[in-house]
Amino acid sequence: MSPVKNFCLCLLLLCMPLSHAEIDDDLSHCDVDGKQTDLSRWHYQFRERCYFQNKHNPINKNTLGITNILAEMRREPLFSSYLLGKANQLESAFCIEDRADGCRGYYDYNFNIIAVRSSLELFTKVIIFIHELRHLDQVSRGFVRTLDYDAKEMVRMTFAIEADVNAVLAMYGWRLKEMGFPQVWKKLFDLPHYSDIYEAFREEMENSHNELTAARMAFIQWYQSDWRKTSYSRNSLSGYYDMLDDTKLIQRYDKLPTEYFDNLCILPDGRNYGCHLTSEIRAQGK
Repeated sequence: MSPVKNFCLCLLLLCMPLSHAEIDDDLSHCDVDGKQTDLSRWHYQFRERCYFQNKHNPINKNTLGITNILAEMRREPLFSSYLLGKANQLESAFCIEDRADGCRGYYDYNFNIIAVRSSLELFTKVIIFIHELRHLDQVSRGFVRTLDYDAKEMVRMTFAIEADVNAVLAMYGWRLKEMGFPQVWKKLFDLPHYSDIYEAFREEMENSHNELTAARMAFIQWYQSDWRKTSYSRNSLSGYYDMLDDTKLIQRYDKLPTEYFDNLCILPDGRNYGCHLTSEIRAQGK
């Protein structure tokens, strides 16, 4: 999950309704403004590479592979129902990437797609789908990069949304393991720059058996890596200043509202694991 593309910048809106014939004929797709977009600009083989929920696409060569990923996700019914339901609501597509850009998976907010590299094995793809679906969920709730605030505040937001994604991923993998499907949980520990997060979750679960506390410990652990903070800070600032260049706006220096993160860490089951109360979020904003 590269720090370059794995979080979103703009809110998504729903497409205008299309008839079944129109959907089947041209696989019309919605961009971030709710307007029709041409997915051939993402990949000239998009018809063969993208899976659209509730849309018929007989020439898609990757339908079986993508539905297998989704089937593994659905073994945990509560979280998967919420995340996949959100993707369905926003009419997001799931695509197979084959171009060599060094990125294993990403959520492209411009094209409203979640993409994963074709060469990865099944459970790594499952991890990436879960990761990017949580980002999609965050974007739908307003956690997006904006020029309304200071660049350092956008770094602060980036850290928080990445920490939250990994906390949710840890809980998702743990739940699957407890249900008798340990593959995703085991595969998480193959991620060299993130495995300490999942270890923190496991230690807390074994000590307290409390999912909310374990998620908060995983969230806090995200901030303990200099590599993560350096990588995501660099990416966030780069994106921020690219937006300034593109828009020709004058930089603002406003702070995020005090209550900004209160609802960031609401789980798919409606509980809030309290990341907004951590010193990591509060201290970084000072």
